[in-house]
Amino acid sequence: MRNLSILDQIRRSIYYSHQRVLDFEKIPFHNEATFALLQRGDTTGIFQLESAGMKEALRDICPTHFLDIVAVNALYRPGPMDFIPSYARRKRGEEQVIMPHEALRPILEETYGVIIYQEQIMKIASVMAGFTFGEADLLRRAISKKNEQVMQQQRAKFIAGAVEQGFEERVAHEVYALIERFADYGFPKSHAVAYSYISYYLAYLKANFPANFYAALCSSSIGNQERIQQYLQEAKERGIEVLPPSLHKSQRMFTVENGAIRYGLSAIKGVPQPFLANLMNVRKQKGTPFTSMYELAIYVSGKQFTDKHIAPLIKAGAFDDFGRDRGTLLATLNGAMQHANLYRPTEDVPVNESVASMRLKYVQAAPLTMKELLQFEKEALGFYVSAHPIEQVSPQHLQQRTPLLYASQLQDGAHVTVLGAIEEVRVLRTKKGEQMAFVTLEDEGGTISCTIFPHLFARVQSLLVEGQLVGVEGQIEVRFGKRQVKTKQLYAV
Repeated sequence: MRNLSILDQIRRSIYYSHQRVLDFEKIPFHNEATFALLQRGDTTGIFQLESAGMKEALRDICPTHFLDIVAVNALYRPGPMDFIPSYARRKRGEEQVIMPHEALRPILEETYGVIIYQEQIMKIASVMAGFTFGEADLLRRAISKKNEQVMQQQRAKFIAGAVEQGFEERVAHEVYALIERFADYGFPKSHAVAYSYISYYLAYLKANFPANFYAALCSSSIGNQERIQQYLQEAKERGIEVLPPSLHKSQRMFTVENGAIRYGLSAIKGVPQPFLANLMNVRKQKGTPFTSMYELAIYVSGKQFTDKHIAPLIKAGAFDDFGRDRGTLLATLNGAMQHANLYRPTEDVPVNESVASMRLKYVQAAPLTMKELLQFEKEALGFYVSAHPIEQVSPQHLQQRTPLLYASQLQDGAHVTVLGAIEEVRVLRTKKGEQMAFVTLEDEGGTISCTIFPHLFARVQSLLVEGQLVGVEGQIEVRFGKRQVKTKQLYAV
């Protein structure tokens, strides 16, 4: 249901940004960009195809047809997944396609001789042993429930029926053994096709309307800053600009603005949803941009114009629309709150336009340092928008590093020097009781996990603080399909 909602959000987003009504029934099922995306395993955010193992299976199978997506959706389950390599090799022509019997070719040709679907099991029983489809379904249920007594009865019935149909008894035994093996985990093709329609639609939209795709994913993930950061980071890697939140331009959800993604106000941490609902209503009723924070305070009313509600918006950059430094805006917040309380409108007394538009002075304050500005953005949004702390590192250090985007694509064993801000530190103890850590490092293009073993952890423990800029020298190690760095040296930069 979540993915159906995402599809609907993307469709509405495309309508508003491209003035185009997307008809899912007319989406082409031979779109080159979509299959290129699937073949790369570029499936973050795509229903059923997101896991590291599924991405690897896609890269191995290299789908070229919709039915390949159906097959991988059914194969990637306990039991059948052991046959993914064989399916892939047969598809590429690197392994001979062997049929249990030539009579079964029409049933198994589509899946290169590999039994994948429950419907195939039922049809084999019908063609080979003369079962009615009702009897074939009883066979399927008996095997999937592992009812040994019924399975033995069905085995005898299958073998007898196959021999009667003219098949060799040896072949009948072999085929029934295959059925027993696969029926326990077999997936209904009808179900796999239904799943794959959603998978394909999302893959098509990601390949052809990436900004709308990521905006909808982020909107569906509000409340999960880590997931939003992952999606926006991937969007930036594709060259999509991420625009900061804006008092006048942002909606509650993420939107697409001239090909860029505009941050949604609802995703700013610490801002209550009832307050945002009131803010959006006031903005709509006013119809024109607010000229100052004082004017906004009057319209919102003192009850809701509080430090708790407004400070996160300032820290996130949403009030940059007023053309003032965020330090000045934070310093002025208390005065704006007093102004709102003094001229608070009511249901009987509406907003006094002359009072609201008064040109009151902002409280002068020292501009925020870049470090403070970025820390506030991280606090409010979960990541950096204006810049990245790595940009403060000397050009000499930057020239010697491997960007994390590229490091995460290197082969196992490659030596790297990477720089970044520490995003997360997870300390644990080895079996010997020694402390070690897994550190997530982030630069402007990506993230990577660095393993800090006990002998190094003891020397660099004081540097393992969130936000600390460090350099790491080590070796790429591939584990469970993901790259990480086996750290040899770690130092402050």
